[in-house]
Amino acid sequence: MEKIAIIGFSCLFPDAKNAKEFWHNLIEQKDSTSELSIDEIGIEPTVFYDPVKGKPDKVYSLQGGFVRNFKFDASGYSLPSSLLQNLDDTFKWSLYASRQALQNSGYLEDKSVLSKCGVLLGTLSLPTKSSNQLFEPLYQQVLNPAIAELLQQEDFATASLSGDEETPFYNSMISGLPAAIISQALSLSHIHFCLDAACSSPLYAARLASHYLWTHKADLMLAGGISCADPIFIRMLFSGIQGYPENNDISRPLDKSSRGLITSEGVGMLVLKRYSDAVRDGDRIYASITGNGLSNDGRGKHLLSPNPKGQILAFEKAYGEADINPKVIDYIECHATGTLLGDSTEFNSVETFFGKYQATPFTGSVKSNIGHLLTGAASASLIKVLLSMSKGIIPTTINITDPIGSEDNVISPNRIVTSPTNWHSQSGSIKRAGVSAFGLGGTNAHLILEQNKNTTLEESAQPLKPAKMAIVGMDAFFGGCDGLDAFERSIYQGKQHFIPLPSQRWHGVENETELLEKYNLPNAKAPAGAYISEFEIDTVSSKIPPNELEKLNKQQLLILKVAERALQDADVKEGDNVAVLIATEADFSVHQLQQRWNLDWEIKEGLNAKAISISSDQLSKLETIVKNGIHPEPVDSSEFVSYITNIMASRISSLWNFTAPALTISAGENSTFKVLEVAQHLLTTGEADAVLVGAVDLAGGMENVLLRNELSTVNTGVNTLSYDQKANGWMVGEGAGAVVLKRYQVAKQENKCIYAAIDAVSFKQKNATKNDLRNRLGTTDADTIEDTCQQAFDAAEIKPSDISYLEVFGSGISQEDEAEIDGLLRAYPSGANKLSCAIGSVKANIGHTYIASGIASLIKTALCLYYRYLPATPKWTGVKDIKKWENSPFYVVPESRPWFLNPDTDKRTAAINSMGIDGTYAHLIISEEPNKQDRSSRFLQQMPLHLFPITGKNREELLQQVDNVQNVVNQGTSLPAAAKMTFANYKKGSQDYTLVILARNVKELAKEIEAAIKGVNNAFDKGEEWQTPLGSYFTAKPLGKKGEVAFIYPAAVNSYLGIGRNLFRLFPEVHDDIILQNLDNRVSHVENLVYPRSLNKLLSRELEALEKQLLDDSEAMFENEIVVARLLSKVLQDNFQVKPKFAFGYSLGEVSMMSATGIWNQFGEMSNALNTSTLFGDRLSGAKNCVREFWQLPPVEKSPDNNFWCNYVVIATPSQVRETIAAENRVYLTQINTAEEVVIAGEPSACERVIKKLGCNAFRAPFDHVIHCEAMASEHEEMKRVNTLPIQENRQNLTLYSAAKYATIELESKAIAEGIATGLCKQLDFPRLVNQVYNDGAKIFIETGAGNVCSRWIDKNLSDKEHMTISLNRRGLDDYSSIAKALAKLASHQIDLDLSPLYSTVEETSKKSKISQRKVTLGGHNITESILTAENKKLFQNEPEISPKPVEKELVAKKTEIKAAPKPVEKELKAKTTTPQPNKTNIPAAAPKKPEVSPMNAVPKAKIEPPKTPAETTSSLTSTTTKLASTQKVINSSQYQQVNANNLMVHKTHSTFLKSRQDFSQQLSEIIQLQIACAEHLTDN
Repeated sequence: MEKIAIIGFSCLFPDAKNAKEFWHNLIEQKDSTSELSIDEIGIEPTVFYDPVKGKPDKVYSLQGGFVRNFKFDASGYSLPSSLLQNLDDTFKWSLYASRQALQNSGYLEDKSVLSKCGVLLGTLSLPTKSSNQLFEPLYQQVLNPAIAELLQQEDFATASLSGDEETPFYNSMISGLPAAIISQALSLSHIHFCLDAACSSPLYAARLASHYLWTHKADLMLAGGISCADPIFIRMLFSGIQGYPENNDISRPLDKSSRGLITSEGVGMLVLKRYSDAVRDGDRIYASITGNGLSNDGRGKHLLSPNPKGQILAFEKAYGEADINPKVIDYIECHATGTLLGDSTEFNSVETFFGKYQATPFTGSVKSNIGHLLTGAASASLIKVLLSMSKGIIPTTINITDPIGSEDNVISPNRIVTSPTNWHSQSGSIKRAGVSAFGLGGTNAHLILEQNKNTTLEESAQPLKPAKMAIVGMDAFFGGCDGLDAFERSIYQGKQHFIPLPSQRWHGVENETELLEKYNLPNAKAPAGAYISEFEIDTVSSKIPPNELEKLNKQQLLILKVAERALQDADVKEGDNVAVLIATEADFSVHQLQQRWNLDWEIKEGLNAKAISISSDQLSKLETIVKNGIHPEPVDSSEFVSYITNIMASRISSLWNFTAPALTISAGENSTFKVLEVAQHLLTTGEADAVLVGAVDLAGGMENVLLRNELSTVNTGVNTLSYDQKANGWMVGEGAGAVVLKRYQVAKQENKCIYAAIDAVSFKQKNATKNDLRNRLGTTDADTIEDTCQQAFDAAEIKPSDISYLEVFGSGISQEDEAEIDGLLRAYPSGANKLSCAIGSVKANIGHTYIASGIASLIKTALCLYYRYLPATPKWTGVKDIKKWENSPFYVVPESRPWFLNPDTDKRTAAINSMGIDGTYAHLIISEEPNKQDRSSRFLQQMPLHLFPITGKNREELLQQVDNVQNVVNQGTSLPAAAKMTFANYKKGSQDYTLVILARNVKELAKEIEAAIKGVNNAFDKGEEWQTPLGSYFTAKPLGKKGEVAFIYPAAVNSYLGIGRNLFRLFPEVHDDIILQNLDNRVSHVENLVYPRSLNKLLSRELEALEKQLLDDSEAMFENEIVVARLLSKVLQDNFQVKPKFAFGYSLGEVSMMSATGIWNQFGEMSNALNTSTLFGDRLSGAKNCVREFWQLPPVEKSPDNNFWCNYVVIATPSQVRETIAAENRVYLTQINTAEEVVIAGEPSACERVIKKLGCNAFRAPFDHVIHCEAMASEHEEMKRVNTLPIQENRQNLTLYSAAKYATIELESKAIAEGIATGLCKQLDFPRLVNQVYNDGAKIFIETGAGNVCSRWIDKNLSDKEHMTISLNRRGLDDYSSIAKALAKLASHQIDLDLSPLYSTVEETSKKSKISQRKVTLGGHNITESILTAENKKLFQNEPEISPKPVEKELVAKKTEIKAAPKPVEKELKAKTTTPQPNKTNIPAAAPKKPEVSPMNAVPKAKIEPPKTPAETTSSLTSTTTKLASTQKVINSSQYQQVNANNLMVHKTHSTFLKSRQDFSQQLSEIIQLQIACAEHLTDN
């Protein structure tokens, strides 16, 4: 790969607003760390401080590196200064650094270059100061009324920090929006996202930026990292994992005495360019990146413990790419955090790798100067090295007194730079350095910098062509869809998962009507949504201690579950070279943690503001109660870590021992598509052999819904595709999905299951052009959507007409929907094929899942391609503005239907459209793998109608087996498992008698069993068959022992709209049947008739007209009947092994028979002959010229009326009809169906006269073609020609019959044609044909075609004979139910068949797996109820004393106002942001001493009294009682009150003890069970 030149950089670090100041501080050996002050957080930091490590809700170190005295200039950007000024420092700092870096590069004013510049930013997805203040009002509006009621102080309110400016909702989007703001504000390209690879983030950003340069998608890239999370949150986190030094000490990287790190804030940015372009353009090249190795630790001792294996792998990759000997490295900027474990691990890794090359580089760490910038740390390391190379001096690593290592180590005391050192190059004029970054969770990176003053012009490398990707594994959990099968079934069946808000999901906030009104929720109610109530996770396979499960971030647990199943689906092995990329954003519920900590001072200040005096003991209890209300327990280390987003990816890598890159990416709604592009790059460069791409967003949380409802109202109309006229907003959804990607060619070579291939993904951006940016970054733009689509078409080398299905974004936000519709209508012109592309959106099933919406759409579309169906849009009625859609190619599918190829295409192709609030648009092209492959699924096995085959030698044994089935279900066995067990017994048992019960649920099964007991007894006693409407069946006289099976093929007049719709999903292999391959030139025409297309829902009268259109198209009807007959025959024979002995057809059914039984297989030839013939064009149908000629009527040109011929079904005997029509020369007896039902045809008036004379019932047939009469005798030869086709071997040894002679057919081409022609040109006597087949041994007649009319006629014709008829297709009954009923009858009649396709071969979760399965519930306790318990109320049953407000020590920044209550949220979020004021004094280089005062002395006191002796306590209680005597009933005896209090304390203590003992016993039991499960798991492996 071509080198990447660094042509600019900038920084904003502690004590340094630019690189010049940063270098000055380095050279001056300045320690820029200090103590956290009131200026950073707006409140006295000592409120949160306790020097003792491990104290709940306290930090034990206030040391850090802070950006102070920085004033952001919001002018000169493409976004309004008013917006930028109110954004969080995360946005301001990163924007400032980006602008300065571009200025440093010389390209800040070059708009053409900037338009091809992207930005990748490493960020922490943790709360910021502004995001906390955005959500604080929400929590306080829940807490304040509860506290007021508890204290019996109606107007009590907790204090809050508020500034003078509004806090934009953008401040909540702390994960992905900063990069977008940079891009919009500087008018950059669409290439932007934020990433989290922990401390390695800037090096990861540089690597991923290189991909965009190598592919020439960008000509310039900004890459860097920022650390700007809330200082208290960061300190709570690292205090929680005990990462700080004790005693408020400093950090000493590379020193033996160092015992922790110091967290800092700041940002650093690089400007990157292809080296050849930089040389060509005369850019100043500070250094070049020649190698950048990314890795993950894989499986180690612990997720948070660094692993030398991963670090060494990063070294190997970097130096392998650079193709240099590590010995030539002059200097290594170590990661060196200052932690004992971290530094020693890095020491060992460096020693192992560099030692074998005898490398002796200098080493150092910038963290000794400015602390650890976390996701921005590596940017500081890089910029330090760039400055050092430029200046020729390596700055001192300060604070080292006892350096690690020994003289013979790579990192040794004499090689650690402890004083300014001249740069000594080991390669002459070329300086080389390595920069290491090893992040929490095992994300490793090592980057090699090279500075060569002698630059030479190099030829630019050709653009790297991205590899085509294949999806080889998937899984999903959205709403009520737990797993890929459940998700796919919901998509196919059009099932929706919108439910009322689960009881615990919003912690009781749904009951706060006033609050919901303020956030504009319709009717002040929580909306219905596709919520996830709970899910299960395997604690053994995920290596999560059960006692930690409820504490962990649920987003992390959910993606862990989904990722595991996707990897298993792809058959990925542990240790494979798999990268893990997760699209996610901060879980907004994380702000509840910060609210818990803030309550320490907010309650005190609230009491103080109202002059409410309570004892210190009561205050402590109050704080505990309220803090546990917002978050039930103090936050521990495992919970802290679970909110770090990169840990999601790292945990997966650790569990599967993956060592390829692992990180999370955030880019709003387009996150999935950005991740797909990154995955494509990693596969193209070979950095990974496979990539797990996941996305998760629990967007149904209260914070998410309330905030997003402020931007756009949630749907109150019909839950369907938002384009619908009855929809009016967005729908709540949440969940996670994952796909596994491989290079397409590799997947094919490995014979992987390929769900779909990703052909192209394109992006465009519409930069903001107006000041109204309240709802999104810029207005939605149809032109940009059109351009994005066209770019995708070009990249995939397809035309819009090649796309048969378009998954639209359909957010439900009106301005987005309108722009999307307009853009898509332009991008997809109708062309010749009107209504050629179906549209839909997964949001109609599962709502808007925001960050996960892209992965949901991707998985849905891939499944539809794989199983070849167009998905249903549930509850669709029609578009809002029908005129806009005129002449568009789009239609909506109300019920899923088979997806047949469009004319002139060789594979199915789909597209997915997406758009983001950040102004970016995405369009993805995805297609099926056209080569035949096994597309088996568990769809058939998971159908809800279960079949229970029960056998026995006699009545008693049969009934005993019935009882056994009932008992199994009563014991809690699931219905599918019980059906499977019953089938296993059926295969082993005696099959003298077989009873088959069908049921969809336990209640239905009980009802069917009850009926079966009576039915079986009756069948044995009276010899009658028993059956129920549901399909359960039993006969005591099985015919399979007496006779054979015959297939009967009906005439081609019984098809209807939607016939066979489900057949293609139940049995996906039928798509590959030869008949569909041969008829591909006709399938599209027939499909449009059978499955009509419409944009709006078709009305009943429209459906009737379309059905008549189908009936009038004789060729289409005929071809459709042939296809249906063949597919039903193949399903019965190939899937269930039903082998007929005989076959015969009714009328044109003989033609269907020849195709269905395989005697003919040249279906294309047959279709062409039929469609080029005039038979059904104008001879037998339409003008009916054969009749015109036979009756000597005028030609059609002179008499265009075709209503001179009709067909009537007459309920009369053949003899009666013959006698009556004798006087009519234009009426014919064409078909004898039964002894009492015939068909007559001829002139309508003549037919009506005949019927009148007969005085019988009759009705006009729906078809009017000419058949089975002398009037068509002239067509005999043409009929014979059309049906002269090559024949195949009769492999089934079937006996076939013809109505020509009512005898068996000679299987010879001409003889078959002659028989068909003769039979169709003369009267049909169906009873004669049926009796002939019956007499030859057929007893079971299976109608394998459309409808059941032949079955009805056979029953009439054989009414006095022992027989059975079965139909496989009936209008109004779904295909599965028809087939299940048929199988039930066949099984009971002892016909040889195989029922195994109905039962899953996948074993149920084993007992040991069930032991390790734990339920995870989303949400939690009711906040208000947990505060206002009876016990808590009793603690504060006496009103607190109200006294004059005491004078308190100033605890907040001078210009920050403490409010006693948050300002209500109105139409827009009105929560105010706190803008900490710069410190006006110089910050000393060394950290100041810790204040001598107790932390509590600095806290606002609500007249808190010091601890008292028992006597004083009694006195105080008496005093308080006296004061409250006027308002409350008082117990006069203070001694009695004390005794009562003591008794209460004893009772509570005892209760606590008993509960603890119970909890201990439960935990011990769980541990034992888990140990057993682990042991069994190890044994199995």
